[in-house]
Amino acid sequence: MGPYQSRVFKRRRRKLSPKVASILRIVLLALLVALTLDTAFLFAVAFLPFPVLIRFLGIPTEFVALLDVSMIVSVAVVEVPIGIVLAVFLNRVLGEGKRGMIQEVDAVIKYSDLKFYFSPDKPYIVKLKTKTGYLPPKYIQRLVKGEIIESLSFETDSELTKAIKKETITINESQAKREDLGLSESKT
Repeated sequence: MGPYQSRVFKRRRRKLSPKVASILRIVLLALLVALTLDTAFLFAVAFLPFPVLIRFLGIPTEFVALLDVSMIVSVAVVEVPIGIVLAVFLNRVLGEGKRGMIQEVDAVIKYSDLKFYFSPDKPYIVKLKTKTGYLPPKYIQRLVKGEIIESLSFETDSELTKAIKKETITINESQAKREDLGLSESKT
C-alpha cells in the first residue's frame, strides 16, 4: 500500500460459497427471464394494433376490459431499468469469479519459468531456463504471496545455499529487472 492510500477505503470482498452463488444465479436469472418476457409483452402491446394482438394471443374480451394502457406503460418504465441493473449485477458479481480464475491461470502460465527460493534472511527469484537467481523486486514478492509463483522455503541460509548449489543456480546479487526474468513486453 502506498503512502497516500488508506486502509479505511479498502473494502474486503467476501467470496460467496458455491451453493449460495448458484442459488443466487438461478433466482436472478429467473427474475431476469420474467422481466424480459414481461417487457416483450409490453412492447407488443405498445406497438401492435390492439385488435390484432387480442386475436393473435387469443385473449378473451372480458380480460381486455381489465387492461389499463397507462399502467402498462408505467410498469415498463420501471421494469426495463430493473432488468438492466440485474443484468449488470449478474455480470459483475457472478461473472467475476470465472474472469478472475482465467486471469490467475494466465498469470501462473506467464510466470511458470520462475521459482522463488527463500530463507529467513535471503530471498532469490530464479529464472529456471537460465538457472540464474536475483534479488526479487517487490512485485515478485507480491506474486509469491498470491501463490502465482512457486516458492521453496528453507529454515536456514545454509539449507538455501545447499539447494542452490545442488540445482547449479548462479546467484546475481543485484535486483532483478524485467528483462532478466524474461518479463519484458514483446512488441508484435
